[in-house]
Amino acid sequence: MESGTTIWLIPSNVYSSMNVGLSELQLRVRPFGVVGRYLFDQLVAFNATDGAWWTAGESWSLGDCPAIGVAIKPDCGSYHYAPAPLVRKDTTSQYDPSRPVVRIYDSIDSRFVLEDLYAKLQIHAASEIGSACERD
Repeated sequence: MESGTTIWLIPSNVYSSMNVGLSELQLRVRPFGVVGRYLFDQLVAFNATDGAWWTAGESWSLGDCPAIGVAIKPDCGSYHYAPAPLVRKDTTSQYDPSRPVVRIYDSIDSRFVLEDLYAKLQIHAASEIGSACERD
């Protein structure tokens, strides 16, 4: 973050705001093709393990999705500009006004990101069906 190159930061509190219920994913992801079924079934299987101690019951935080959202729609959330934080070895950060300015997202439009995911799964599943019909 010292280079001065264009950087967009999505803090952990924004990543963790991508919450969705498992029942919503069951209705909006699982029915749509091999990919949708795989994604949902893997998530549910993991959610039942001891490694999923951090999940919140019947919900999931799709933490990597905010980065996808801002990649396809940069104004997919609110943001401000500020000097890049100085990240210490212990991963805490320190404010230093002399550092290069970066874009820091304050929020993300989670509905936009989720609806885009659902639409893309449906489109892909329809193409799977179309390809199967063409082969027959």
